[in-house]
Amino acid sequence: MRKLRRARRQLLLACVLAVVSTLRLVSCPRPSLPAEDATVSVPVAAQTADDDGETGNIMEPTPLALDTTDITGTDNSLMAPYGTKVLRISDEGTQVYWKKIEGALGYEVARAYHADDEPEHLAYVTKGSFTYTDASFNHDVGVVYYFVRGLSGEGPYAAGPWSEPIEATFVSELTLSREVWFLPHGDSYQFEASYGWGNVADAQWSSSDAQVATISTGGLLTARSAGTVQVRCTSELLGQSAEATVTVDREAEPMLADYSPRYVQTSDGTWINPKAEEARDAVIMMAGDLMCMGPQLTHHYNEEEGYDFNECYRYVKSVFKASDLAVGNLETLVASAYPYSGESGYINGKPVCNAPARYLDALRYGGLDLLCLANNHNADLGTRAVGMTLAQVERYRFAHTGLFSSEDEERTLLVNVNGIKVGFVSYVDATCGFNGQDRGWSDRDRETMLNAYNPERVAADVSHLRERGAEYVIAYAHWGIKNHFEPVEGQEKTAQELADAGVDYIVGSHPHLVQRYTKLRAADGRKVPCIYSIGDFNSYIHQVKGNLDSVLMRIRLHRTKDGRVILAENAYIPCYIYRSYGEESFVTMPMDKALNGGADMPGVKTVLARISAQVGEDLPRYEP
Repeated sequence: MRKLRRARRQLLLACVLAVVSTLRLVSCPRPSLPAEDATVSVPVAAQTADDDGETGNIMEPTPLALDTTDITGTDNSLMAPYGTKVLRISDEGTQVYWKKIEGALGYEVARAYHADDEPEHLAYVTKGSFTYTDASFNHDVGVVYYFVRGLSGEGPYAAGPWSEPIEATFVSELTLSREVWFLPHGDSYQFEASYGWGNVADAQWSSSDAQVATISTGGLLTARSAGTVQVRCTSELLGQSAEATVTVDREAEPMLADYSPRYVQTSDGTWINPKAEEARDAVIMMAGDLMCMGPQLTHHYNEEEGYDFNECYRYVKSVFKASDLAVGNLETLVASAYPYSGESGYINGKPVCNAPARYLDALRYGGLDLLCLANNHNADLGTRAVGMTLAQVERYRFAHTGLFSSEDEERTLLVNVNGIKVGFVSYVDATCGFNGQDRGWSDRDRETMLNAYNPERVAADVSHLRERGAEYVIAYAHWGIKNHFEPVEGQEKTAQELADAGVDYIVGSHPHLVQRYTKLRAADGRKVPCIYSIGDFNSYIHQVKGNLDSVLMRIRLHRTKDGRVILAENAYIPCYIYRSYGEESFVTMPMDKALNGGADMPGVKTVLARISAQVGEDLPRYEP
């Protein structure tokens, strides 16, 4: 009877809302602070994450007193929370989400119904929180607006600007949580059916082919074997139904070309270019994060030919070709059985980085030889996705390190570059971590597959590389905080430990910005170059000025007459990601016509000045 009453109430409200259109409002005033004598609850958190990799939290309501009279000022240095959206409307309430803003100690969430209403304060949430679920709103309205702003200071506190309104709307038709979904056999997905301000009271579920996937009376779908099914949800009380298409074990697309990699692996595990002759010099190019997110997938897909991302690397291809070894940091999974970034949005309230295998075609087309794989998105889709990613990287015959499938797999990489043996290691530092996505993993899987940084592991890896014959060791460190122009204390500590462990050159990534270059004094007296972040080399992210800037590191190693290997040249090539360049999208462009084939570069002076200021005076720009 309770389900019947709720369904009838939903239908009645839908009819009322269809007539009372004035409840859909375009704007409303920003919320004011609650009364001075109010006390509010600051919940303690449980893990989630934002879409470019910052760890965040879904809140559990554990109260903590905060006196609102301590909020007395305005902090104009804080950004307004961005990337706001409604994650979910269910019987539990309306769940809203925003992206982390740097410098905020916490957030205030507020709510409004109408332009003439006085918006009401809802909660203060801790700085690790990026979602809030409101169950107390008036369920008899058609639209609810939410606002979020950051707080700074240690008391008295200051408030930053409010976010744009987050609009939650009454769901007027039976709607499923996914219209299209992908998963491998053996995995499950919990479907939800929404109507009004909650779940459908009498949802009845069915699958068109139980051999491919079954679905329970509660909407839990379990994939059984490869194929495609239609999932249908019907409500007799509402007189409505909705369908979703589910594909089990989607296969990777065929390669766009048959590639002949420069480097092959020998029987002792060393990678070598068999066509290269021994020489006293070796030029190595090192690129930053290679990402493939929703907008990139949308712009590089057509129904006839599928995905093709090659144009993204058109203007850097000749630069990589001029090197003896080209390296990049692949910051995405490549697991076709799971939803791609543009298909998934958020899974369980958390964003996912997962690219089609064809993104690796673009890296091959661009001329990359070696992929460092350790990054904060390694655990986004579980252990099976790690295995799928490694299978695709090996299918495209890239040298790689930083992500592993078995306990006995070699955890370092040795490359013979023109006779100079160069070692590579790749780690994820605790300053960014794995977004909490590894929490359900067994200790064995976590230790086997992921490459979390710790000083003991680095010391052992570098020692092992030296035993294998490495004459120069390069470390890729995935660390820091998103949208920070300066390295944080944790990065500096890790950098010094890497240098002390015997690493010869440190390349950082993850903050989506270029950070400064410096030289560290190692415990044994060596001067160790370290660039804290070289930025995203290919991505769509554009949240703050500088997100589209990148530097491509160019170093030349030289063997002296007495047989030692030294760093003879060390410079950077400034690059910029044009989100739109003529008819092309998300194109990485060297900011020098001598390197990009003479292409025009809108805004080049501004980009060069910004990158130069970030890198600092101790590292020269490469002059071809």
